[in-house]
Amino acid sequence: MIRTYGLLGLVAYALMLGAPMAHGQSMDKTDQIGAGKLSIGARVGLSIATHDSNMPFVEGFDNDYRTDFTFGAVAKMTLYRPPKSLFSFEVRSEISYTGKGVTFSLDGDPRGRFYMDYIDIPLLLQTSIDTRTGWTPYVTVGPALGILLDVDLENSLGELSDDTDAWTRMDFGIVFGTGVAYELDAIKGAIVADARYQLGLRDVRTTTLDIKNRGFAFTLGYEYHIW
Repeated sequence: MIRTYGLLGLVAYALMLGAPMAHGQSMDKTDQIGAGKLSIGARVGLSIATHDSNMPFVEGFDNDYRTDFTFGAVAKMTLYRPPKSLFSFEVRSEISYTGKGVTFSLDGDPRGRFYMDYIDIPLLLQTSIDTRTGWTPYVTVGPALGILLDVDLENSLGELSDDTDAWTRMDFGIVFGTGVAYELDAIKGAIVADARYQLGLRDVRTTTLDIKNRGFAFTLGYEYHIW
């Protein structure tokens, strides 16, 4: 239910941003890539997550990465593009489901996993370079809010138990990313490949342990240009 309302809310938000520019505008190609250009879309891919913690040192103990999936919706607006410049500056708002957690092992032998489900809501500033070839590389950075949905703990026997109450409901971090978009005029949009790293800044465990989320995400998406 949270995921459905979030996706619908983001689409409505994107439409509200673009509506004031729709009336009475006739844009040539130069205008369309300037300030005010609005796109909405979707992205899906892999989440590769782990934890950074202050657990007491145990020889041979490791927090390893675990792989899950992520998907969500995107709204992007161009804020500024200097005249005759190849650079443009955008803001992108997203809402995504992301599977996180950690695999913990001893001497390389997996001993258990935390399966953590989050709704992530990043707000990112993006700088793009128009190469005039259809390819547009970019970099992004910005804060991200995480809303925990639930946590399952898997022990060494493969048994699952609910561990949600031992974790905070809210997380906060910084996202660093890069990617490339390929414009497809025939479908009035772009195919986008994106890679990013999220650095959790908040202790997400309610116990005395200091545990922070860390993770990579690799996604492929489509963005439709509204204006």
